[in-house]
Amino acid sequence: MADHTERLSWSAGDAATARVDFARACHANLQEMVKLADAKATAIIALQGIVVAVLGSNLIDRIAAAVLKSGFKGLGAAALATLLCTLASLLMGMLVLLPRTNIGEHVQRPQHSARLVWIDDLKRFKGDSTSCAEAFAQAEPPEVLADFAYENLKIAWLLRRKFHWLPWSLRLLAIASVGWSVTLVWAMNIPGK
Repeated sequence: MADHTERLSWSAGDAATARVDFARACHANLQEMVKLADAKATAIIALQGIVVAVLGSNLIDRIAAAVLKSGFKGLGAAALATLLCTLASLLMGMLVLLPRTNIGEHVQRPQHSARLVWIDDLKRFKGDSTSCAEAFAQAEPPEVLADFAYENLKIAWLLRRKFHWLPWSLRLLAIASVGWSVTLVWAMNIPGK
């Protein structure tokens, strides 16, 4: 109850500061989620690279020999399915990392924003740091909140796309890992060419 009473007794300046601080905290949280998604996608891509490097051309030669010998049955089919899962997982991991350039089509800029957050907004200063500093000094809390709202919605839109592809990349990585294990054991039991 004391918190509620204290909240009601804030001055207008304190309330504006609290709102900006909350928007900033939300922004920091969203940025951490972007870093998390990107780190997971990077790990998936790196793991795929390690698998390909470790397995190397010797395994590929053995799989190719098995495919030529039996067609796309048994080992040939398993190897092909595993390779497709690996490539699909890699592609989806890359989709997590790729920048999205059509955000403006999905998130509308607020009318009364300071326009001091994104690179495209700052281009208008053309390297004039004095004008940029003046714009920051003149920004009012409602304009700053509008900037944060716009920024947070854009990052949330990006995160929805990133977290759409990330689970699929992980699932396909799991399938590919099992497939590579089975294919590796199977291929090692096939006599060389």
